[in-house]
Amino acid sequence: MHSITLKAALALLGATSVAASFANNRLCLKLLAQGVEVDLPTTSDYETEQINYWSTACSSLRPDCIIAPKNAQDMARAVAAIRESNTTRFAIKSGGHSPNTLFSSIEDGVLISTRNLKQITYNEQSQTAVLGPGLKWEEAVGGLKDKGQVVVGGRLGGIGVGGLLLGGGLSFLSSQYGWAANNVVNFEVVLANATIVNANATSNPDLYAVMKGGSGNFGIVTAFTVKTHPQDPEIWGGTMFYSGNYSHELTQAIRDFAEYNTDDKASIIGTINRNPSLLWVIFLTYNGPTPPDDVFRNFTQVPAIRNLTKKQSYHSLMLANDQFITHGKRFAIGAETSVHPTGPNGPAVFQSFIDHWNNITDSLTSVPGMASSLALQPLPRSITTKAKESGGDVVGFDPKYDYMLLQIAVSYNNSASDSIVEDGARRYYTGQRQMIDQFTQEGKLPSAYTPLYLNDLNACQDFWGRISQATRDKALAVRRAVDPKQFFQKRATGGFHLG
Repeated sequence: MHSITLKAALALLGATSVAASFANNRLCLKLLAQGVEVDLPTTSDYETEQINYWSTACSSLRPDCIIAPKNAQDMARAVAAIRESNTTRFAIKSGGHSPNTLFSSIEDGVLISTRNLKQITYNEQSQTAVLGPGLKWEEAVGGLKDKGQVVVGGRLGGIGVGGLLLGGGLSFLSSQYGWAANNVVNFEVVLANATIVNANATSNPDLYAVMKGGSGNFGIVTAFTVKTHPQDPEIWGGTMFYSGNYSHELTQAIRDFAEYNTDDKASIIGTINRNPSLLWVIFLTYNGPTPPDDVFRNFTQVPAIRNLTKKQSYHSLMLANDQFITHGKRFAIGAETSVHPTGPNGPAVFQSFIDHWNNITDSLTSVPGMASSLALQPLPRSITTKAKESGGDVVGFDPKYDYMLLQIAVSYNNSASDSIVEDGARRYYTGQRQMIDQFTQEGKLPSAYTPLYLNDLNACQDFWGRISQATRDKALAVRRAVDPKQFFQKRATGGFHLG
């Protein structure tokens, strides 16, 4: 709905006045009169936006209107109008992949969609690209493939650019180039006072530092300028599917890869799934046309049900991985971080992580449509070393250690199961933390700094509580400087708020 008249808009709002607040309706009309694109309930654009979520729990929340800025100036108008309303609450949506309700979805408020901010501008001289937050990663990568360049971003093509970058961003390319956020050289951002600023190494450097993984606490990004990297026309990668009969071999293969791999072009995600039978899906990627024979041998020597690895473009790999973005379900997630378990106790500790997930999944088998997965994501010190060398980020993993990121994801059919599934996710991540603490006390894991990876977390987890005190203090000081009245803390519904 790009050309609706104010008269027609009033008629539509009148039809929904019972459900919508008067203040929010007035705000929607004000922005519409200023030329900002606004979707009202019952319009086709509104319904299309509402469908575009990973979890149906997010789709079911109905904003009073959807604001879709076309540039930073439109975004500033939206922020000013929301601020002046005094009561309107809002959410910001990039790709809509987070299943946490209210992170990029809202009821009884307004939704700011970045869908019109989809610019891709490549600068050959500086080897950078300007990316809009409304892009999906397959669009960003696809837009640069003819240039022979790639950006560090999502591993599934359908993930949104904005949310992943602000949460850190783990990529198949991270062992070579660090977190996705480490590759941002400039944020164009609308602050709480509706001013538009740039944050980079020389302009607003403190803001720049804390936006690399600090989520949406400081403003709304309308453009990211990111480093680009030379990319081969073809890489090797894809997925391999295995029967649960090979759980022992695959558990060992993942643990050994995380401990012994030294090739920064190689990366994996190990996933174990129950729906209701056990199925392993391993994502293997080598950023080159042919991996050395020994890099993935522990996986390729295990008999696979299906092998989809091949030479293909990096863009094609991302598109193929979209098959794992399942729509039409509700989801709950939760995550933990461990130092990767090595030495004589390593196998038993690592197996206990899987056993814990299995026990939680057992307690959810009566949930209609339930499917559960555990993602085992190695975080080698090559990533954290390069992150530090690139200027660092909010999370600041310790380069002395290799880590393992652990995430549960549970899908199910309907809202009647929300409480039992959310309780299961909570029992997973709290129980996993207790196990890691116990192993540390017993000397089976080293005592180390173990922050959480923001993009994998349940809304109830304490992201900032796991960040180092010095970094948290710095981020809070920046937040107080750019948002002293806590506009983004009190009026934005979702995310991990900072005081």
